[in-house]
Amino acid sequence: MHLEDPRASWGGVRHSDGTVVMSLWADAIESRGGSCGYLLWAPNTGGSRPWSDTPAGIKRLEHCKLAMANGVAEGLLVYGEALEGFIPEDRARSVHGVDPETVLLFTVEKYGKEYWARWGHKLP
Repeated sequence: MHLEDPRASWGGVRHSDGTVVMSLWADAIESRGGSCGYLLWAPNTGGSRPWSDTPAGIKRLEHCKLAMANGVAEGLLVYGEALEGFIPEDRARSVHGVDPETVLLFTVEKYGKEYWARWGHKLP
């Protein structure tokens, strides 16, 4: 996988099979009713998410759409310390690294204008 901008990219497309691979800030994962979710991208409404309008944010949106079309994506967990007032993809106080032992398999779902990673759904 090649990152277009190693300093700002939060994902890419694996060349061998076209799978979208995204980094997910571990502390921002939400758990509800037996499944997990992560807000991958949301519009910059009223200045709420300026990162979404940056080249890295625009690339994340492209990756969300591609992952939806492919039906699946993979996620790598990033650990660190968030910086108050910013989403981790934009700025973090510190980044400790990526968990090399964990790769999440998820679907990307769109709710309104937001794109979410979802995994771990309970079976009926």
